[in-house]
Amino acid sequence: MAIKVWIWKASFFRGASVSDDGLLIVSISSRHTHFVDSWLAVLFHLFIMLTVSSNDRRFILAGAGLSAESGPTFRGVGGLWRNYRIEEVASPAAWHRDLRLVWEFYSMRRRVASAAKPNPAHFALATLENSLQDRLFVCTQNVDNLHEQGGSRKFVHMHGELFKSRCDSCSRAPFDATNLYDPPAEVPRCECGGRIRPHICWFGERKSQRGV
Repeated sequence: MAIKVWIWKASFFRGASVSDDGLLIVSISSRHTHFVDSWLAVLFHLFIMLTVSSNDRRFILAGAGLSAESGPTFRGVGGLWRNYRIEEVASPAAWHRDLRLVWEFYSMRRRVASAAKPNPAHFALATLENSLQDRLFVCTQNVDNLHEQGGSRKFVHMHGELFKSRCDSCSRAPFDATNLYDPPAEVPRCECGGRIRPHICWFGERKSQRGV
């Protein structure tokens, strides 16, 4: 049976559940993401409040609240970008309809993300990784590279990576890319003739077998 744990002086946490096999899941209310800089203290209090044995394993699912402290999230004001709903520029249908517009959107995202710096929560996760090693598994929904900048090495980007691209046609592996393709720049082509797209799992798209 799962045990419910409330965190010390952290009303912005909805709670933490610990299963019989040692799985720890912590969630944060989106209304309180401005408290993300308190993560370091909170995470260390977890070790005080919970008995962590040498056999315990921990799982952390990170989301937009983790990156919010480092700068604006991709949805912007009202979930719109230039009066487009995000789903209209971040989906397979959008790619087939207007790939230049899609690259303009992702060029903006790369430009904004390249200026962001990791916040204390990213450093806290890296500290936990150094302590727990293979007993910690972090899965992030964020596509920025703030985990990497914060020092984390063992984690999974479940929705892809903003600073990688891949071919939309062949099996070429995703590759590091920081290029911007603002109009009137042409959409890049792969050696196979296919078009290079952001390495992102879009709305309405299944996760591929190529690193997403």
